[in-house]
Amino acid sequence: TILPNLAAMLGLSPDTAVAVANVDAHVAVPACTVVEPGKMVMIMGTSVCHMLMGAKKQNVEGQCGVVEDGIIEGFYGYEAGQSAVGDIYAWFTEHGVCAEIAKEARKEKLTIHEILEKRASKLKPGQAGLLALRGLVGGLGADGFVGAQLAR
Repeated sequence: TILPNLAAMLGLSPDTAVAVANVDAHVAVPACTVVEPGKMVMIMGTSVCHMLMGAKKQNVEGQCGVVEDGIIEGFYGYEAGQSAVGDIYAWFTEHGVCAEIAKEARKEKLTIHEILEKRASKLKPGQAGLLALRGLVGGLGADGFVGAQLAR
């Protein structure tokens, strides 16, 4: 709760709860019941974050950052991911599909995303030939490419 002197100064009840701000992906880790090292949590929103905790600090290729006590006190929090993924999906389902997909979605009373997901679920990984898209809405790696060695 708020400190009594601050409550008096601000005209608030001394029972006023005080919360701390934190990054959504970081607080999602314990919310997913991951509270010790060794399990990765992937959170998808406007971006995709891969969150992992470790007992010691290490340099890990591809990580975006590591912060001591960054997720849970006593552990190092590691983060990597792809920026703008959720935004890219949203943009693509609104602007990047052909009329056939939109017509199928209307006919089946599904969203375009649901139709794309239904179609994609029938494919094996890599079957369509596409491995990576380069750089929509800032979706780039540290080297400016989305895994240049993977892109076709």
